[in-house]
Amino acid sequence: MRNHKIIMKKEITLEKLENDPTITPDDIFPDNPPKSTKQKELAELLETEPQKSVEDLPAPHGIDKKYEQMMKGREVDMKLYSYKELAEKLKLMPDRYKIPTFIASIDDLVDGGFQGGELIILSGNTKQGKSSLASQITYNQAKEGFPSLWFSLEMSWQEMTKKFMSFDEEDTGKDEVTDLPLFYPIDNTALSVSWVDKQIEKAKKENHIAFVVIDHLHFLLPLKDFNSNVSFLIGGIVRELKKIAVKHDIPILLICHLRKVDIAVSPTLMDLRDSSFIAQESDFTFIIWRVRQQIKRGKNSEQADDEAIYTSENKLSCEANRRTGKTRKISLCFYKGRFYPYEHLEYYQRMEESSFNLEESKKRMSDLSHKL
Repeated sequence: MRNHKIIMKKEITLEKLENDPTITPDDIFPDNPPKSTKQKELAELLETEPQKSVEDLPAPHGIDKKYEQMMKGREVDMKLYSYKELAEKLKLMPDRYKIPTFIASIDDLVDGGFQGGELIILSGNTKQGKSSLASQITYNQAKEGFPSLWFSLEMSWQEMTKKFMSFDEEDTGKDEVTDLPLFYPIDNTALSVSWVDKQIEKAKKENHIAFVVIDHLHFLLPLKDFNSNVSFLIGGIVRELKKIAVKHDIPILLICHLRKVDIAVSPTLMDLRDSSFIAQESDFTFIIWRVRQQIKRGKNSEQADDEAIYTSENKLSCEANRRTGKTRKISLCFYKGRFYPYEHLEYYQRMEESSFNLEESKKRMSDLSHKL
């Protein structure tokens, strides 16, 4: 029996309470028990019509202010402002801080970089360069002091780490690991929108992250809801990620797939897999693909059909740009694990050939010297 204090009209022992069937509740509880001040306040509150909504009631004693605010939700500013008021307010605000990609053709297209609160879509078919481009962007940013946070189920943490190590080795010429601000969890099994939100909040406080990459969208889909309307589910997820970007004032790069498309036709917004809401809810939508070339087979060829083979060219198309409206296709080449302007490909190939010839000449001279 719980150790409650019981107010009784007469002395009743526990033994008597258990064994005497003649004892009634009226023998235990008085008709008008004395009330404490708190009890009187509660009784008065119950007897009167509610004057306040639940949100306006004071929080119980001892509740932390942070949790009180979480329970009540964000206060909404209900005032209507005039154009002039907002224009004057805007003039006093500093210019929005931009996070560059340090890939000149992309930064030129987005007026210097991405801003906090923006959701950027990077889409393409499998093995077309989505993760590689995102890795290069975050590595570039880290070198310039912009920390980034990755969520990836497309690549394991081992694969991602090897990717960044290869960048280190190419840049330094040594098998050394740099101390760049690149962060990612190694256990993504709890991946969900709410978990991502908490991780971003934590990483902003502890690691001052400036950019987030999620690879990729479909891993956020709850498997139990796959019988539901997938298009609406995806649209809801993308909308929540946009809210998270605004809430934490950070740009989020969200990688997603295209549906299967005709390789002879350039993909468009209509080819985004499963939902048109993806483009609608985002600030920028980029699509990347490898360019193919049709090879005509001659009559005497053993292969009678024409064949489409990949070239060294990649196309990165900005299909939607909510901030400035600028859209265009950028030609890139993928060379030694990184993307470069396509027009520079011949230069890099000549440099590699010259380097190879120099190394080959040194080797031959060394061989000759040993024979003498």
